[in-house]
Amino acid sequence: MKAYATLMAALAATACSSGEQEPLSMGVRFGDLQLCKDTVVRIRGGIEHGNGQPKLSIYLSDQAANDLRVMSSANVGKQVALLYQGKVVMNPVIAQPVTQGVIAISGPTKAQLDDIRASIGGPC
Repeated sequence: MKAYATLMAALAATACSSGEQEPLSMGVRFGDLQLCKDTVVRIRGGIEHGNGQPKLSIYLSDQAANDLRVMSSANVGKQVALLYQGKVVMNPVIAQPVTQGVIAISGPTKAQLDDIRASIGGPC
């Protein structure tokens, strides 16, 4: 089975283009991967098939996708938190390495996903 990043309940180490990292209390992070305009190339909203919940598909840059692959490979069977503004939104278990550079998030409300999406579009 292809390792398509369907992390059903959450959102590894990528430096900002300026070389600085965002404080942990700000923005969106999946583990130690910062999700922002420098690490994300596209975000697509949608509805999860089967349960009708809203979802986000987050397509990563090549470097961030590699960072996610390394991080997820090292954490198979472990929980990795999705943080938004320093608070845990979800804490999924990594079932297998994420090799496609796409993170799919479902579980939060549409309003929460909209907030996460807006934050990801911001600078690192």
